[in-house]
Amino acid sequence: MSASQEWFKASGLTQWGRAPDFVAPKPMTGREIKKLGAALDDAERVRLDDVDTRHAFYVLGMEYGQALRARNLYRRCRAENAKRVPTNRDAVKLKGQMFDALERLDDLAELDPDLTTKRDFLDANSAYALAVSLFDIAEQKYQSEDAAARRRDAADRASNIVRRTSRRKPVEVHL
Repeated sequence: MSASQEWFKASGLTQWGRAPDFVAPKPMTGREIKKLGAALDDAERVRLDDVDTRHAFYVLGMEYGQALRARNLYRRCRAENAKRVPTNRDAVKLKGQMFDALERLDDLAELDPDLTTKRDFLDANSAYALAVSLFDIAEQKYQSEDAAARRRDAADRASNIVRRTSRRKPVEVHL
């Protein structure tokens, strides 16, 4: 257990630093986020030197970013509260998602700014932040003492089963 997790436990918080009764607010629906993103794209296309249109563009950008953060918080909290302990297969999948999101961010950084939109950058940044968070949560859950004890118990049970076979059907004997 890390020092921060010990401090969280001593403070009465979960291992991720949240209050035990914390429930993430329900985020906007995917349709609402898409509408907000489309409005952001439209505002970016017509952005002029006019102060009001620039202000509207920045406000839409902040609202879109907040909607993505709220969705990520909801997904992180769902992962934190999940009872299932991730496996190595899950870690490989999450690591792949993390590297794909980082590659997308790098691709956007290399492109000409005229070819990318603020929405593309916010989406890629949000996907990367979520992938990193989910991988960290899965890693902490996998390495937790409870999960390690369950894996040891399962390995002990598997090693204690001796299979004898006869002509009719296999018989399991527990030692």
